[in-house]
Amino acid sequence: SGRPPKRKLALFVGYVGSRYNGLQLSSGEGVNGVVTVEGVLRDALLSVEGGGLSEDNAEDFLRKVNWRRSSRTDKGVHSLCTVLSFKCELWPEAAALADAYQGALNDAVGASDKCAELAALAQASGDGTGGGDANGSGDGPSEGGSSVTVSESDIAEASAALSAAQVVVDAAAEALSEQLAEELNTHLPDDVRVFGGMKTAKSFDARLGCVRRGYEYAFPATALPDGGSAEEMARFNAALEVMEGVHPYHNFTKRSQYQKLAAGRIEQAMKKKRAGRRAAGKTDGDCDEAVAESEAAPSAALDTDTDSDTDVDGRRAFFSEQMNDDDMVVKEFYRNVTSASAELVPAAESGGRGNLVAVHLKGESFMLHQIRHMVALALAVGAGMLPLECVGAMLCVASRARLPIAPPANLLLRDADFFPFKAPRLKGGVPGYVQQLALPQKGIARRAAFARDVMAPARADPEHDALFVRWAREDLPKRCEMLWEGGLEEVIREHAEWVERRPAHAKGRKTSAGPSGASPIV
Repeated sequence: SGRPPKRKLALFVGYVGSRYNGLQLSSGEGVNGVVTVEGVLRDALLSVEGGGLSEDNAEDFLRKVNWRRSSRTDKGVHSLCTVLSFKCELWPEAAALADAYQGALNDAVGASDKCAELAALAQASGDGTGGGDANGSGDGPSEGGSSVTVSESDIAEASAALSAAQVVVDAAAEALSEQLAEELNTHLPDDVRVFGGMKTAKSFDARLGCVRRGYEYAFPATALPDGGSAEEMARFNAALEVMEGVHPYHNFTKRSQYQKLAAGRIEQAMKKKRAGRRAAGKTDGDCDEAVAESEAAPSAALDTDTDSDTDVDGRRAFFSEQMNDDDMVVKEFYRNVTSASAELVPAAESGGRGNLVAVHLKGESFMLHQIRHMVALALAVGAGMLPLECVGAMLCVASRARLPIAPPANLLLRDADFFPFKAPRLKGGVPGYVQQLALPQKGIARRAAFARDVMAPARADPEHDALFVRWAREDLPKRCEMLWEGGLEEVIREHAEWVERRPAHAKGRKTSAGPSGASPIV
């Protein structure tokens, strides 16, 4: 009797990235062993009886179902907090629960509107309770000159009705979330889990709605010469502190990929300007998505452990205020890192991995490979291989360098903050009902179990830790030595002179924690 109903959903997903070529679906999926997390999720949706993803939409499902991701992770990177938004064909059980949730939500919005209306009338009366006397009655002014009575009992009754409606909403959201998780997880491997899901507003976009991403990078403290001594950790954190704020991260990614996309954006804007229309190019986030698509090809997906770019004019590092037009630092390279710090985790708290260094990074968005370059540079400073002055020089628009890159297996996407689906409706200046992305309690418990039983053992793989220590002791020193031989000392000197000449331009803009109004997924 026709196609299943299609609804806009948000899925809360986690995965161990060890055996995947990143999150994003690859054009070469299944070729030469290329498997992605989204490819596995697509197959799970196709396997759902009576809904999920239809065969008609499978061929180009990213576009046909408006598939959007809150964050994109590279090959080997893990996640506990990826949100995916898309239009899903709901099977009968899920459709019934989605309808029940929508009905409960409509009731809650109505109850909220009633509270807002009474609060506005009470405020207009001038005494905060609508002019009522001690017995809860009285007259107050109203629009049009008519008298309005708002008693304390009216307000209390409306508030109680809203609280009761919210309880029903939460229960309906929990039921729908559990149905989505239980059905999809029966078709997924153990290293990919759906923690829960919810029906969202049609306008919700997981990428645009996500305003902050939080990452953790953990590695054995033995990667540092003195095992993470106080002096090493102080240098490590000093390097991370320099990276906080708004800076151009052109030396921390595949620069040429972003420049190609920026050139296309500028050309598009110029065409619109010549046509007399408002120029509007791609956003930074769109640029990240496009770079990720180019990286998802089999040849690139299998080769992420490389430096950001090839040598420029035969030099590994140089400083010049006169750059070629094809090597400009465009707006796509600027990112806001709202916090960056590292701590030493004692062996008693590391799950049997010995002493660990845990790096915590939070920002509005990150470029391809940016975090892994940041960690490698901070580690080099902490270990005494590079001076602290090197960090500021690498964040200067006039510098170019091939920075070392840390292995991917130690990186975890841990949390994310989202704006509400819609701006709250206002009545009489009083905020209306706010619908916020939230993982229900059973979903939180499912995520905690996955983190404990699946993620933690995978991250504690002795082979991965041994590989990291070997990289830090053997490969990283060689990369740093190549930087010194390739002109790093001159870059640091010229950058210092540049700072003296242009101090205002040499300092990154420190910012607040990011956009206000956003809330973490809890």
